[in-house]
Amino acid sequence: MSKTISLVPVALHPSRSLDLRDGKGTVITVRSGTVWITQADDPRDHFLKPGQSFTVERNGLTLVAAMGAPATVTILPAQEYAFNVVPADQAARDMEVAPWRQLGARYY
Repeated sequence: MSKTISLVPVALHPSRSLDLRDGKGTVITVRSGTVWITQADDPRDHFLKPGQSFTVERNGLTLVAAMGAPATVTILPAQEYAFNVVPADQAARDMEVAPWRQLGARYY
């Protein structure tokens, strides 16, 4: 029997950032807007547009932020790769806890 996870869109506001800790292997996919991603101990900045994905390359702090206007991303934790994925609308109906809390992330 396989487990099922949910890909729920996370709304990013330009004045806030999503703080992922120890998320090596986590996949961040942009659904709308432009997103800036930076990782601890990595001098590179990554700018993604809708349809583009980024895989977190290391543990430590990874920041994800909308650039200039609101953006939406989905996040697939590394440990969940082998699981089946359900549509976001179904997941949104089924979930009672904010998606970033389930992923161990902090949104502020």
